[in-house]
Amino acid sequence: MTALLLALVAAFQPFPESHFDTVNGVALHYRYWNVAPTELRGSVLLVHGFGGSTFSWRRNFDTLVANGYRVVAVDLPAYGYSSRQRGLDHTQQARAELLWQLLDRIDMTSGPPCRPINWVLVGHSMGGGTVAAMAMQEPARVAGVVMVDAAIYVTPAGVSSELVRLRPIRAVSEAYARRFLLNRKAAAGFLRSAYKREPDSADITGYVAPLLLPGTAEAIVDGLAYGRDFEPLDPAQITLPTLIIWGSNDDWVPLKFGKRLESEIPDSELHIIRNAGHTPMETEPVQFNGLLLDFLAQLARP
Repeated sequence: MTALLLALVAAFQPFPESHFDTVNGVALHYRYWNVAPTELRGSVLLVHGFGGSTFSWRRNFDTLVANGYRVVAVDLPAYGYSSRQRGLDHTQQARAELLWQLLDRIDMTSGPPCRPINWVLVGHSMGGGTVAAMAMQEPARVAGVVMVDAAIYVTPAGVSSELVRLRPIRAVSEAYARRFLLNRKAAAGFLRSAYKREPDSADITGYVAPLLLPGTAEAIVDGLAYGRDFEPLDPAQITLPTLIIWGSNDDWVPLKFGKRLESEIPDSELHIIRNAGHTPMETEPVQFNGLLLDFLAQLARP
């Protein structure tokens, strides 16, 4: 994304809670909800999946804030209203480092809580790998981890990164994405598959609007080419309390991977949302929010 385009987007503020910051040379868009110090119960970071954005958490923000949690939701580079620049390191380790720096910047500008409060890291699909890497990097700063239909073992970047780096393949991939993927019809099809129901017009608009920004196809393909970690994430290294939430009908990242995560993360518990697809936080928000609040309450108990 060019500096001029970023400035224009920032001027119009995509959402009332929108903020823009440049962290380690990378322009990031995030949404921030704070609560009064006397009401603060914890801090929650929300990280979306492949093709998503902060919009993916639209049915969860209000519940968290109403229950006393300050919330940060971030757009990963190439998605939402964050940077479209080429040449970024899109590995989960690099994303994790970037988001920790962002959280530090937020506390510098808005002020940290009056007492130390560790973060609860919530990641969906691709974002599940991001929060896993964050928890491994800075476990002393994390109260707990929530993985939602997390793509820890299967990621788009892990399938064809070497192939996509070839210039002809990259050019074809970018052209294909611009013509066939980044439009309302394609978004409707993807959401239908993920939701296991028909998306409404607002769902489609919310997803496709940031995908239509110039440079999206190139940035996403760049992420596929340079997003594979040299060392695969090892969930067994997560020693923190971990909630795993999965849709029983998820065809994108099947339930078997959720069961595998539960078997490998020592202090974890899997909750299955029946008849949900890949995005239970969107399609089954009441049940999802209830599971999340119960987990947060458990973390707060002595």
